[in-house]
Amino acid sequence: MIESGQVRLLNRTLPVDNWKKLAENLHGNQQVWHLDLSLIRCVIPNGAITNQLPNELIEVVGTLPSLKCLLIYGSYLSGDQFKELCKGLVQLPLLKQLDLEDSNIGENGRYITQAINALPNQPQLSDVNIKGCNIPSAVLSGLLKALATRCRQLETLVLSENDIGGYLKVLTSQSSEQLSHLRLDDCKLTPADIHSLADAVKQKRLPRLKTLSLEDNPKLAGHMSVLFVQSLPHLNVLSFSGCNMMHADGNALVASIKESRLPQLETLSLMENRGLGRKCVNALLEAALSEYPLGIDIYLTHCVNTQFEEECKRRCEGTDVNLVICLDSDEVWIGKTAEQMLFIVKFPKDLGNRDL
Repeated sequence: MIESGQVRLLNRTLPVDNWKKLAENLHGNQQVWHLDLSLIRCVIPNGAITNQLPNELIEVVGTLPSLKCLLIYGSYLSGDQFKELCKGLVQLPLLKQLDLEDSNIGENGRYITQAINALPNQPQLSDVNIKGCNIPSAVLSGLLKALATRCRQLETLVLSENDIGGYLKVLTSQSSEQLSHLRLDDCKLTPADIHSLADAVKQKRLPRLKTLSLEDNPKLAGHMSVLFVQSLPHLNVLSFSGCNMMHADGNALVASIKESRLPQLETLSLMENRGLGRKCVNALLEAALSEYPLGIDIYLTHCVNTQFEEECKRRCEGTDVNLVICLDSDEVWIGKTAEQMLFIVKFPKDLGNRDL
């Protein structure tokens, strides 16, 4: 199972003898740099199958001095196991990628903070994913501070599906010069959070930001203009899907595009924002056609009604603007693919002209 320093066990079922032998072979191995224990299932001595990692595999992590990539997403760890894992992290000075997505860490998130603060030298972490770990805001604020102050090489940070509401300033008040990809989907963000994010952009504390995803944060509605008035010169991907965007938010975004504050934008996702309105979406398409001659992908799933189809066609035909509109389970792709212009329109007959 160990090949070229990589151990990939993603989505496997391991009999007792297999994972015990693996733990023995891994212990102290100086060649292993990539360890993937995600979504694995283990057969325990009584014959039952569990998604909880055995102690032997947890304990071996701290004995791998060359480890750079540790993936444990979707695997269950008890509180004691997670504490043991974090003790092991302190022994991994070369660790760059840590993925704990959907591990249901909860209150035990404080052990990650302790591990980051306990590292003797500046951590090399560049990619951290703790999506869906249910870390409470009080614990998460300490982790954000540790990441912001100690992890100066951080390039990708995924905090989605954790309660950050009101605490984002702990992260954005520090300069994160290397941070390129930030995902804060479904984080219960408040207006104060987007103001702190906008201030970080204004003060150039996020100078290399390329991806910003704030999906499913409805409390941001009506407050997005504070971000759109700032220049994001390197941003390629922007998503505000599911944020209950209002006309004012959409108009501010259109102005940002027209005034070239988003010059490198390649993907814009505004799905599930029915409040944008027909006039705003029209203005958005016109701005995109004018400002992005090399093309842009715009996702407007469940933002418009069936009356909007012909207008979308007229604006996008013969251009490199790709527009995706989805009505229930049926999709409309409008724009030019690499091969040819495609118009695929599949509306259910019973939709009629009702607004979606």
